[in-house]
Amino acid sequence: MTRMQDKDDQQQGWLKDKLTRCRRWLYRHRTALILLPGPLIVVWILGTSNKYSIGAYIEHRARMQQVQQSYQYYQERYRSDSLRLNDVRTSVEHIEHIAREQYYMRTPGEEIFLITPQAELADTTAH
Repeated sequence: MTRMQDKDDQQQGWLKDKLTRCRRWLYRHRTALILLPGPLIVVWILGTSNKYSIGAYIEHRARMQQVQQSYQYYQERYRSDSLRLNDVRTSVEHIEHIAREQYYMRTPGEEIFLITPQAELADTTAH
């Protein structure tokens, strides 16, 4: 035999040895090879495919936290605005204050002076 044939025989023998080892290992662990893909497929299906997936669950939890935070913010704001509104409805000073500042109302004999910034004056004179 030549050297090339010896080398080819060695490589084929090595490959046959590896294949027989793989076959033995697969035969010994055939139960695990049958049972292992089942749960993995179930986890993959539940994890990626529908509205009950893990990703959707995480997104819903994040959205739920945002909604709860905004609910608490608006709840507190509602309380403070309700107290202020109740104050305005019952207090004469508050009513007078709003009337003077927002509607420019005055008492008889009183003069009102409106102070405007220089930029607004320049804009009105240019037109």
